[in-house]
Amino acid sequence: MTKVPLKKIQDFDGNFYELVVATIMRTEQIIDNISLAEHAVLDDKILGQAFNDILTGKFSYSIEGR
Repeated sequence: MTKVPLKKIQDFDGNFYELVVATIMRTEQIIDNISLAEHAVLDDKILGQAFNDILTGKFSYSIEGR
């Protein structure tokens, strides 16, 4: 599967077909990532560390930064 950078979707230049294809592909990528995250959530150590890092400000996520 070809990875579609979010920036490419945000910088939409008027081609609606390309926008639809990019959005569908990006949605599939997000679903894949959620599926991987669900497996990680089953591991209490990973889940606990993730919550700890977020709550202490050690880790932050910005969709714009990707």
